[in-house]
Amino acid sequence: MKKIIIGITGGIAAGKTTVADMFLRKGAELIDADMISHELLKEDSGIKEEIVKRFGEDVLKDGEIDRRSLGKKVFLNKSKLDELSRIIHPAIINSIKRKAEEETKAEVVIIDAPLLIEAGMHDYVDIVVVVTAKKETQIKRAVEKGVSEEEARSIIDKQLPLSEKKRVADYIIDNESDLDIVKKGVEEIWQRAQKMKKN
Repeated sequence: MKKIIIGITGGIAAGKTTVADMFLRKGAELIDADMISHELLKEDSGIKEEIVKRFGEDVLKDGEIDRRSLGKKVFLNKSKLDELSRIIHPAIINSIKRKAEEETKAEVVIIDAPLLIEAGMHDYVDIVVVVTAKKETQIKRAVEKGVSEEEARSIIDKQLPLSEKKRVADYIIDNESDLDIVKKGVEEIWQRAQKMKKN
């Protein structure tokens, strides 16, 4: 049986984690792009040096990249965000592929990646799932997680428009309110993955 890779993406606080958790309970294994990004910022000295060179010493705190300071610099400026992506995306993609192909043992692997489509990873996965919620719901959830409203709005405005994400989606899950609808969507995708494993 072959390994099936499902990519989950969507805007900030759309509810990707909720959907990913449902797949995990079914026996899938998770690769979290944000977690890989955190690890690279902490452990990859080449990336750290490049970021300090491009964005200044003030992104450091106690000798480490301070994600909050870096975030404030890039999320309000698209060209700086693009620059950061060029520095870190290739390493994130390589790490995701290595984990998916060599380190995961499950037959269904979930890649939770906010920038799955922007990074071109949608061509790598077998199934693309876009998780959606209304903009105001996203902002409310993001603020509850400690993100300022201004920053949340800025992130949403700079992310790939939902219409573009939907265009490459195999499945769209509306995570606005009804968890039963979400569970139904996850079950449908899970059954599709089981059939794909046999082919």
